[in-house]
Amino acid sequence: MGLIWDIVVGILGAFLGGWLASLVGLPVATGTFTIGGVLAAFVGAVILLVIFRALTHRGMIHS
Repeated sequence: MGLIWDIVVGILGAFLGGWLASLVGLPVATGTFTIGGVLAAFVGAVILLVIFRALTHRGMIHS
């Protein structure tokens, strides 16, 4: 879908990662730069990008 969609999905995934980290009890402070926060954002972004790419690759979501 292109670079812009990858960026948008990556940012949404970062929020997802922060939310998932808080669900499992990992402290992720908002507004500060921590290694834990970066890792949580990275994991969430990767998860959402993989899901999004799998759905769009198989033709389930048409652009």
